[in-house]
Amino acid sequence: MNIDFVSDYYKFVCSRVNLLIKDGFKFTKPNDNNNEEVVKEYLNWITWIPIVQPRQIRYPSNFICPKKLENGFLKLIEAITKGENLYPWMSRRIYDKPRFVDNCQQILNIYHFHLGTVIEKQQIQGTNDLALFYFTEDEAYFIDFCDHKIFKNIEKINKVFNKLYETYPELKPKLTGFPYFGTKETINLSFEDSYELEKEGISTLYRYDDNQYYFAAGSGITSAKTSMKSTMLYINTINFITLQEISFKKVYKPKIGSNKNITFLPEFLPNIVIKIDGKNYLFADDKLFELCSENR
Repeated sequence: MNIDFVSDYYKFVCSRVNLLIKDGFKFTKPNDNNNEEVVKEYLNWITWIPIVQPRQIRYPSNFICPKKLENGFLKLIEAITKGENLYPWMSRRIYDKPRFVDNCQQILNIYHFHLGTVIEKQQIQGTNDLALFYFTEDEAYFIDFCDHKIFKNIEKINKVFNKLYETYPELKPKLTGFPYFGTKETINLSFEDSYELEKEGISTLYRYDDNQYYFAAGSGITSAKTSMKSTMLYINTINFITLQEISFKKVYKPKIGSNKNITFLPEFLPNIVIKIDGKNYLFADDKLFELCSENR
């Protein structure tokens, strides 16, 4: 019996991608020769979108919503608090360029949402007006309203990040990313310098008011200009599934070739039922692969 959990995982993701393509998303069409690349593209896409779950909204003490933005903003807030999928409010590229890397999100972990009220092609109508948020597991921190031109001005992006940093000081451990404890004598980068280098796939450091240097809060961008989050998710997922395969082969080797269902107990996951039928095996459901793909 040829047991290959990684190949099974590739097939699982490709089946999902085919469904998304039917819905109009512009993913690469899976074939026998590109499954690995399709999986990486899919993981880039899901790490781009906030994990779907209800969140409580946090506002600055001086929060005021401009009248012209109220309708669109209230629709977005309702979706966030109910735990709906937020991709309809996100970048237009999420629909037609699943490999796209949102620099502001991947570097600073700041999300931007469009504030239209009309749905076009499964997305809220693109608007120049945006709402900026920072997400934790169960809360959404409103930062500010802005226009789309902000992404062409690094100085303005810096001001947005500083506003988040100042408005919610309790978020400091999350906002600053991992600290850097190496030598500082040769580091003399402004925020603008660091952001530009990061966009080009050069990992760099950011200095905050404690005069400590930190890596990018949003994990950053790889030298291949891909999302660091999705790259690490891919590596961790393949490693984890491979370990589960090794464990399964060791524990259940005597039962291979029999006709029965086996309840597999991978560490930290719900029971996984694998159906053995002579020389074939089949997962009873997609629990293992669903959790691997979406547990970020």
